[in-house]
Amino acid sequence: MEFGGYVGSTMSAAYYSLKNVIRNFYAFDSFCGLIGTQENEKEIFGDGQYSCNEKSYYHNLAFADVDTSRIHSVAGDFLALNENAKSIKEKNGMEYCAIAHIDCDIFLPAYECLKFLEPLLKQGSFLLMDDYNAMYCDNNAGLRKALRLFSAKYPAFQFELHQFYGPHQASFIVHKIAKKYFFRR
Repeated sequence: MEFGGYVGSTMSAAYYSLKNVIRNFYAFDSFCGLIGTQENEKEIFGDGQYSCNEKSYYHNLAFADVDTSRIHSVAGDFLALNENAKSIKEKNGMEYCAIAHIDCDIFLPAYECLKFLEPLLKQGSFLLMDDYNAMYCDNNAGLRKALRLFSAKYPAFQFELHQFYGPHQASFIVHKIAKKYFFRR
């Protein structure tokens, strides 16, 4: 599952890397650019930035010779993602997520994406966060803030840093504590 596909280059790479082990690929995007930029993020990101319509997105995938029948797009504003989460998951038969790539750059959409993923993440799932170290690695902004607040709200999840795969990108292995061993204070 990719959240924030822009022009499709990351989905193309994911498809060619994983096509023999993953059946369905999901592309979540507003297809109209970033939505929900907060004041402390505007120095680097802005609403409307990274806009690519769905037709162009699929054109780019087809140009890269991706089997687009295996790419399922979910168009919409990430800020409203959880209002329709149940129907999206049922319609697409989403039971779990092996790999999630969050590339929506800013806090609010990233946090909503993590909340959407909460019931789909399993022990050993991979979480890739494209702009994790953006905004000067500030733990109170962007994707760092989203992961920090998500971890606080859902303490049954632990995120083990797997590696940094670029100057701003980080990947994590998801650990999920079994409920029978999880106690809330």
